[in-house]
Amino acid sequence: LIYHTDNFYFRLHAYREKVFKLLNVFLGLEISDRDPMFNDKVINELASKGLGELTSLLSDLSSDPKLSNDPIWSEAIGRRNPFAHRLAKRDLGILRSDERIYDHIYDRSDSEKKDKITDLNLYHIYKLEECGRICERLARFRIELVVALKGSCL
Repeated sequence: LIYHTDNFYFRLHAYREKVFKLLNVFLGLEISDRDPMFNDKVINELASKGLGELTSLLSDLSSDPKLSNDPIWSEAIGRRNPFAHRLAKRDLGILRSDERIYDHIYDRSDSEKKDKITDLNLYHIYKLEECGRICERLARFRIELVVALKGSCL
C-alpha cells in the first residue's frame, strides 16, 4: 500500500513536469529545462504572451496551496516532496515503521491484529477513493489543456 500510493504521487509529479516540458517545446518558449526555476519561467512566459488560460492551468499544478486554485492538485503534488526529500509522515499510524517494528518485537493480541487489519482495509478504501478523485481531476485537466492549446494556436 505504501509503495503503490507513493508511486502514484511520484508519477503524478512526473506527469506535471512533462506537461511543463511539452508546453515549452510546443509553444517554442526555448527555456532550458535544466533551469531550477523552469516551471516558474514557463508560467511567466505564458503570462507575458497573453496565454492566460494556459497560465491558470499550470498555476493550478503548483504544490503551493497559495498559488494553486485547485486543492486536489496542490495536496497531491505536495505529497511527493516529503516522500522524495525527507522521511515522509504517514497519515495512518499503522503504516509507520516504528509500528511495524513493534509488531515484530511484541506479541499482539488477536483483537489488536484484527483492528489493524480493519484499519488497513479502511485506509486502502480511502486511498482508492482519493486516487480516483485525483484521476478524475487529471482527466478534466487533459481536456482543459487541449482546449487551451488549441486556443493558443488560433
